[in-house]
Amino acid sequence: MGCGLGEILPQLYPQVVVPEEVVEELQRLCTPVVALDRARNPPGWLIIQSAMALDNEADLATLGRGERAAITLALEHKPDVLLIIDESAYS
Repeated sequence: MGCGLGEILPQLYPQVVVPEEVVEELQRLCTPVVALDRARNPPGWLIIQSAMALDNEADLATLGRGERAAITLALEHKPDVLLIIDESAYS
């Protein structure tokens, strides 16, 4: 949860759902300590949840596990907003 989102998101939304797969990815990447701490000890507004079954549609095959999980959760819960930040897309 880099990019200062940890301070902005709870002001915009009462609840933010993050897939467990994204939290696992954060553990492997060069993630800022503050984001890791927040993922390990989520505040009340941050819900970490696993998707029922990852969508393996051919259209999603080029995406990473975290992105697929986020899209799958969005399809399950129908949120107002789906935010995906793919660091590798910036390279």
